[in-house]
Amino acid sequence: MLAVAITIFYGCQKDELVITDEQPQAVVKPDVYVENGYLAFKDFDTYARISDKLDLMSKSEFENWEKGIGFFSANSLLNEVYSKLEIEESEENYQKIKAEYEDKLIFTPDKDILLPFYATAWQKVLNQEGEIKIGQTLYKFFKDREVMIMDGTKKDLLNLERIISDTTKVKVFYPNKNSLLKSVQWGTLISGSPEYNNFRLEYSYQLISLYYSGYGYGTTYYTENGFELKHWMRQKRKKIWWSYNETQYYITGINLHIEFWKMYDGLNIYPKYVYNQNQADYTSSETDQGCTYMFMRFYDVLTGYHSQVIPEIYNNSFTFWSRGFDYNNRITINYSNQ
Repeated sequence: MLAVAITIFYGCQKDELVITDEQPQAVVKPDVYVENGYLAFKDFDTYARISDKLDLMSKSEFENWEKGIGFFSANSLLNEVYSKLEIEESEENYQKIKAEYEDKLIFTPDKDILLPFYATAWQKVLNQEGEIKIGQTLYKFFKDREVMIMDGTKKDLLNLERIISDTTKVKVFYPNKNSLLKSVQWGTLISGSPEYNNFRLEYSYQLISLYYSGYGYGTTYYTENGFELKHWMRQKRKKIWWSYNETQYYITGINLHIEFWKMYDGLNIYPKYVYNQNQADYTSSETDQGCTYMFMRFYDVLTGYHSQVIPEIYNNSFTFWSRGFDYNNRITINYSNQ
């Protein structure tokens, strides 16, 4: 075995981030860089470490990190649009900004502004096209699917329709595509955008697959295997458009019962991992950037070929709300794919 990592119940509290005199980009730059407009991470451990820190950063800290590395994320694209909208609250300004960005974002009939892909919980590490590279795997997220390209390049993305049938190189996951196969569903498992007074609370409960099987930088054939289970929230306030506003987010009554076979190679099944515990209540810092809460991350690396880890979620229940949306309108989720 090369490496194993399991991360559980991780939120976005500002006080969990330790800022030293050395800037974050000075520490991580050798391990992460910008390639063809998307972030390229050295390996999964690097991705996990950096993405966790980014989720905890304030807006200004994140913008400084981006500038230091020369990256422009999907999150920053949305911030750019809203900054321009706030200059003048008028229908004329809204239509002007819409015309400028409608080829990059989705402008809904009720004047909400959305990303063109479903993986909203990953918007700080994805570019505006929903792309990221971790190790040897290039990921691209669409509105209706997740695509993973082994040893992927920008050329592969440009020729995706031609190579997509090559299952040795390309793997595709369709979120909630088949209700009869709930145990293999990926993507946005539950989402909503309920309203209260002039507020809207958008949320997405998402499960993302992380997988690679092939040769690395040397001659060893290996398999990277894992997933991330997250919940993303963002409160908006109604103006002429639905605008971000500063608030706090709360999650209580968190229970997670999840099981999975860590690796399967056709001959041996490693001991099944079982996690069934309550997690501590969570309150976010004050933010206008939304909030991402991680229930679990699993990552494993073994030499040789191994089939993909499929998480069996027997129960994930929790209640959440935001200040302004009101506790009396709190939302409870009870999810199972069994």
